[in-house]
Amino acid sequence: GDSNTGFYFPAADHIAAATSGMARLGIDNAGNVVVGGSWPAAYRGTLVVHGASYQALAVQSSDGVQVIAVANANSEGRMGTYSNHALDLYTNNTRRARVTTDGRLVVGDATPGTPLGTLVAYGASYQSLAVQSSSGVNVIAVANANSEGRLGTHSNHALDLYTNNSGRARITNDGNLIVADTASDGYGKLQVNGNAS
Repeated sequence: GDSNTGFYFPAADHIAAATSGMARLGIDNAGNVVVGGSWPAAYRGTLVVHGASYQALAVQSSDGVQVIAVANANSEGRMGTYSNHALDLYTNNTRRARVTTDGRLVVGDATPGTPLGTLVAYGASYQSLAVQSSSGVNVIAVANANSEGRLGTHSNHALDLYTNNSGRARITNDGNLIVADTASDGYGKLQVNGNAS
């Protein structure tokens, strides 16, 4: 026989398997499965990979798609594809987002043939990208089925346009356009500050 390979019982109602004198697989009294070289003092999840400084849980299909979850010694957690394939995120059996192989994030249930931009919302007849602050300012970019593109605030706030970190124009929340900076004198729908030439 082999004295350092087999099954043993590390605690009450626990069972484990060892090879070469090292724990490789364990099942605890709650039915959780621990894979790795040691049993962690505390863990969460029904399936846990634990042990050395680098641990990975991988799922691979017969056509070469590899999806991995990694925890390493650099205090990093990673999830993604190890192969040259996109990573899709699903809820309710519907794709909600895709990270493409060239690093673009496409939000929606479909992917355009050639995504433009690093962050893309694409799919249904109405798509929007929103940025919202804790104070309630809500800025959105919208593309809809009416062949319209919109950019602006969805909250009761002005929209400022900046270049080189300086305000160049402002559309106030009541529809006035201020050009050259963002200060309003309170008069007119179009206000040009400074030299108009």
